[in-house]
Amino acid sequence: MRRLASFFSVLIFLSVNVAFGQSDSLLLQSPFHVFDTHISNLNSGNYHPEIAARTIHPSILSPEIRMKKAERLKKILDAKGLAFDMAKVPKKGNYKDSLSGNEIYSPFPNQLPQVYVEKTNGFWTYSEVTSKAVDQMYEDVFPFQLGKLVDQLPQSVQQEFFGIKTWQYLGFLIIIGLAYLLYLLLNTVIDRWILGAKWYKEMNLEASSRPMLHKFVGYGVAYVMIHLIQLLMPSLLLDISISKVLYLLLDILQSIFIMMCLFKLVNLMHTYLSGITAKTESKLDDQLLPILVKVVKIIIGVVTVIHIMAISGVNVTALIAGVSIGGLALALAAQDTVKNFLGSIMIFFDKPFQIGDYIQTPDTEGVVEEVGFRSTRLRKTDTSLVSIPNGNLSNVTITNLGARKLRLLESNLSMRYDTNASNMQNFISQVRSYVENNEKIDVNQRLVYFRNMSASSLDIFIRVYIAVNDIQEELKIREEIFFEIKKIAENNHVDFAFPSTSLYIEQNPSKPGDKTFPKKE
Repeated sequence: MRRLASFFSVLIFLSVNVAFGQSDSLLLQSPFHVFDTHISNLNSGNYHPEIAARTIHPSILSPEIRMKKAERLKKILDAKGLAFDMAKVPKKGNYKDSLSGNEIYSPFPNQLPQVYVEKTNGFWTYSEVTSKAVDQMYEDVFPFQLGKLVDQLPQSVQQEFFGIKTWQYLGFLIIIGLAYLLYLLLNTVIDRWILGAKWYKEMNLEASSRPMLHKFVGYGVAYVMIHLIQLLMPSLLLDISISKVLYLLLDILQSIFIMMCLFKLVNLMHTYLSGITAKTESKLDDQLLPILVKVVKIIIGVVTVIHIMAISGVNVTALIAGVSIGGLALALAAQDTVKNFLGSIMIFFDKPFQIGDYIQTPDTEGVVEEVGFRSTRLRKTDTSLVSIPNGNLSNVTITNLGARKLRLLESNLSMRYDTNASNMQNFISQVRSYVENNEKIDVNQRLVYFRNMSASSLDIFIRVYIAVNDIQEELKIREEIFFEIKKIAENNHVDFAFPSTSLYIEQNPSKPGDKTFPKKE
């Protein structure tokens, strides 16, 4: 039965071809001719629906139904702003799809995959699947019988201004107004729902993050509203030259809104993760988090730009290939930049210092304030700011004074030579007892010894380690220790020596046997 029905459909199709004339069969010799026959014969200045109907699959037997489907299919394409790129449509009758190997061609594989042409009995037409799906697609694009309602509109709203009818202007304003009202409603509802959600409260975000949350929700809802406008746009029955531009602008707006939404989401995650990293002992995450945020934002921005260029018709593949070659040349020309970037990566992995550490290099020293992609910034003791390229910093010797767990206090206490030995022993004993009982001094190494008899003093060596984290506290403890040592010295009647020299004056004796005695200075 199926073979018999197919046979009759072919006979009818051939009879229709004969009815239109033998030369008309050339209109269906390739996908290009199918699209050209369909669209060109349904224009207002060249309206021949009986010829356009020939592009419908021969399984549709009724001429009236074929004309209706051809007209509806054109309205669907116009409403969605889809125009055939005739320069890319194959003109060969023996064309085959490169993926499936079948004699089919799909002009809009992403937007309307169910619309494609196929070769049947030597002629190209819209496929049987497409021809049968036209009515359902039409109902989806124009719900609630909008097409009939448009036909019943009074003549006063049918006047055109710049190619757009009055009722289309009004309809567009109504769609925009409806979308805006829904935007306000959804924005308020979703915003309040998030603020009241348990998971949001557990994040413990600061009140200053509320504006970021509002913008995040706002951009997300705006993206949804643009999609709603795109769904309602076909009901306006705009000319394809206008609807194509409007759809492109709406797609670009959607891309921008989703990019901004992701930016705000990254900012919210930055705020949340900053609270977590602030509680950790390591400061590496404090250095790494801002850079990761910048990298993620750059990736989002680049992907968005590429997507906008792709939907605008730019050959992104060729562009990326060109950028790759140009990027290689740029990398060779900007070796120092690449070197500094690799140096920053080495700093993050080796962790020679962290933000807030006081470091010394062969050229400068200061507190680390920021580690960026290209350079590290140090705040010197005179409050000036120094930027050191990371490539150079990764290849020099770095002394990290900020990584010290203990601060060294080492000194020589110089006593006068005329100091009483007993008093000096008591002094050493009391100083040793003081440092051993001081809780702010590390217990592992406390050295107080009479070490040397110098040229002009008796030297007592002291070496202890102070358990402090910053230089201000270190100076305070050192001050306390030296004042206590001074008091102990005063209590034991010992005096500190100062550098001195002895000067010997040789005189000629006035009498034989006289001697010259030195004078001490």
